[in-house]
Amino acid sequence: MSTLTTTQLQQQYIAYFGRPGDPAGIKYWSTSGLTEKQFAEKIHAQDEYKNTTISTKSTEEQVNTLYTNLFGRQADAAGLIYWTAEIEAGRKALSSLALDLIWAASNPIAANTTQGEADALALTNKVAAAKSFTADVKADPIRHDDITRWCSLSE
Repeated sequence: MSTLTTTQLQQQYIAYFGRPGDPAGIKYWSTSGLTEKQFAEKIHAQDEYKNTTISTKSTEEQVNTLYTNLFGRQADAAGLIYWTAEIEAGRKALSSLALDLIWAASNPIAANTTQGEADALALTNKVAAAKSFTADVKADPIRHDDITRWCSLSE
């Protein structure tokens, strides 16, 4: 059985797609038997991510996109340099970087507790909104006929 929670799934949808998970996707992945890292690799490999995020962006821009999607802000200079260098050196992968960013927000270093707390709160709020939206779509799929319609309205 999967070790993935709805929170973990929504975090990855937010990170890599910039949107809530759709009800069918949440149901499918929650019973997939995948670990959180395996799910991150699968979602990173999806055409939706490749076609909207990867195709023309540099590593630095992709890192910033993950920060924006997760925390509603651009990466700080030190974080951007660190994560970009880790990816380009092959020590980290873009496919699982969101997991590292989520962990870092939940476990900030002493010099970064204020920003870490703000990031954790921003992500908590985004996940709560995503869960609510997904539940609303599931409860009334006719009224919310297309999750991408919602995404286009939020841009």
